[in-house]
Amino acid sequence: SALLASAAGHLRARRISFSILATVLLFGVPGAFLGRWIAARLSPVFLRLLLGAFLLISGVFSLLSLKKRKESVPSLDKPQKKHYNIL
Repeated sequence: SALLASAAGHLRARRISFSILATVLLFGVPGAFLGRWIAARLSPVFLRLLLGAFLLISGVFSLLSLKKRKESVPSLDKPQKKHYNIL
């Protein structure tokens, strides 16, 4: 019910891109059925292993992106160049 209320609100505010919605429906619904069909044929142990590998890789990428973001934040120790916007 919350999904329907949210969708109605977004429709009224015209915040839904129908081209993106069509793409998601066109590929997402068949992809969900295909994924369910594949998962039903694999062993639960293998699925747990795949999930664990996915979570591990996702965590490593998250940590690496945090490190990269932290390096790009200006430090208070170094003097900063002054930038002037010229209109």
